[in-house]
Amino acid sequence: MSALLQSFRRLTLLSSSNLVPALVGPSSTTTATTNNFHTSSTLSKQWNSRNTGPSRWLQLNKIVYPPQAPEETPRPAFVCHQKTNIKYSPKKMWYIASFVRGMSVDEALKQLSFVDKKGAATIKEAILEAVEMAVKRNNVEFRSNLWVAESFCSKGRVFKGFRRHGRGRFGEVEYKHCHYFVRLEEGAPPANYYPGREQKSGKEMLDEWVESMRKRKVINSFQSEKLAVHLIVSFRDICVFTLVLPLGTLFVCFVTAYVFQPEEIHETHCRVYNIIPSISAITGVSPQRYLWRISIALHIGPRFVIAFVYKNYYRALINELLDPLSIKKASRLLKIVYCLNMVEICALLGVTYISNKENYPLHEKVFIVFMISSLSYMLATLKLLKVLQPNGPQTAHEESALRYKRAFFALSIASTVGLILFFMKHRFLCHDLAFSWFALCEYIVASANMGFHCTTMLDFPTEDFLIAKNTERYRKKQAALSWKLD
Repeated sequence: MSALLQSFRRLTLLSSSNLVPALVGPSSTTTATTNNFHTSSTLSKQWNSRNTGPSRWLQLNKIVYPPQAPEETPRPAFVCHQKTNIKYSPKKMWYIASFVRGMSVDEALKQLSFVDKKGAATIKEAILEAVEMAVKRNNVEFRSNLWVAESFCSKGRVFKGFRRHGRGRFGEVEYKHCHYFVRLEEGAPPANYYPGREQKSGKEMLDEWVESMRKRKVINSFQSEKLAVHLIVSFRDICVFTLVLPLGTLFVCFVTAYVFQPEEIHETHCRVYNIIPSISAITGVSPQRYLWRISIALHIGPRFVIAFVYKNYYRALINELLDPLSIKKASRLLKIVYCLNMVEICALLGVTYISNKENYPLHEKVFIVFMISSLSYMLATLKLLKVLQPNGPQTAHEESALRYKRAFFALSIASTVGLILFFMKHRFLCHDLAFSWFALCEYIVASANMGFHCTTMLDFPTEDFLIAKNTERYRKKQAALSWKLD
């Protein structure tokens, strides 16, 4: 034990004679104790002339701005100040620096007087120095007309030392320093320094709480879950697909059958000269038969969806009517329109899959049902729109849709008259080219029918088709199949 004490005394004498002059600087004293070890002298310019702290912050005070025009917003005066190498932790200083942001100078000084922290005194001193600079150097008229525009701190130098522990062990000690920066600006402080953090009233906080309670998720409760959308497709795109698919398939069948199978498609009942085959002829030969049936199979699905959508769409318009007689009449017409649309789709399906070469009598009867239901549907739709829109269309899309519906209906009526006339000439009189004119009228009728149904794009220009989860609260209670959301 005595040997250990003697070794420590030698270490103390060696430290006193060699280390202290190097840290503290020239001194007349040649002996010192170990209590004179400290880090403050190493931050002085005498020993640290190249790194005394940041200097760019003060350069902002030297910027000279150009004169402003009379119509421009006056630029407020400001002053920047800093205190460097403060013997204080930057983490502790950050809370106090953030505390005074957005306050007026008087309010900041008053609040800092009640903060029992070492950093509060340093920040208070820095603000007072900045106020003096603003008044004396920057010609600020009123000392109290200043507010803390910026207040922050940064990390300074860190000195590492050691501390003795028991049993001959040592621990590392960090002596942290920080830099404090402040910018005072002339004028009144803003009402809300941090955008988006405005003080809310009691009613606003209550409404926010109620909304958060309504949005919360209850386990195993589907009604409280959010709407989950798995697929979203523009309803306009569905309508375009529904139109282009049979039209394009019909064109391909016509070209291929006319080029490769002319004898089969031009054969008629009277065996007269013919140049234009009918739709039944070009879609009744193989392999065009299979291509046409596949396209109609893909076409029928969206047609049923569109029929359901139109039913609920017209029902919503009926609910907006005020006249009881108009409501009753519109409801009756809606049922007729919906039934005729379904009959037309089913007849189209029958005409497609019952070929004229396989069963001509049944094919002919189904075709007649298709023509009657198609024309009746167009007429009933126009009558329904007249009841639902007594004052005419309200939007440009509705006006265009109604105009096209009338034009396609008129074209269908004229083509149907020609179709019947030329069919009678071919069937009973066997005139040359009568069947060609009949086929031409048939193509016009089919095109007009497709065009009439294509006006769905104008009736629903911005709607989307959704496949979603948790849609119970969005469904219309009065809708039977709930295809349209609120």
